[in-house]
Amino acid sequence: GCVVHHRATIKEGDDPLSWLDQGLKALFMFLVGASLPKVSRAEASIGMILLHVAALTALLNIGKCFPLFCYQKEATLKQRLALSIAMFPRGEVGAGVLLVAISYGLTGLPMTLAGLSLALNLMLTGIFILTVTKLLKQDLQ
Repeated sequence: GCVVHHRATIKEGDDPLSWLDQGLKALFMFLVGASLPKVSRAEASIGMILLHVAALTALLNIGKCFPLFCYQKEATLKQRLALSIAMFPRGEVGAGVLLVAISYGLTGLPMTLAGLSLALNLMLTGIFILTVTKLLKQDLQ
């Protein structure tokens, strides 16, 4: 995904530092992904893994909707929802925490589910950005 992003955001004639910046980001994300362990299915079927990853991702994202219940005087519901959705992607920080968990011995199916959930959220980042933009545009007009 970071390679596709890299190619999509750098245009002919851009500043050379922009090329370097995007290249370093792409390399960093590649190295983070390469440092995670091999995906292990254990005894679970592909369908069961997909179901668990979808449920885990949904629960994690619902948990990040806590700001909906706070800041009611400071922000509108749409603004609080936009803030919650903006926190959905976990990126390299999430991968870093997974690496710490690996160093403490977490392996197998739980690590696979956590890694795939992280990857799913990262793949959905564009949709999250569009949703936040739409919510805030409507609210500010």
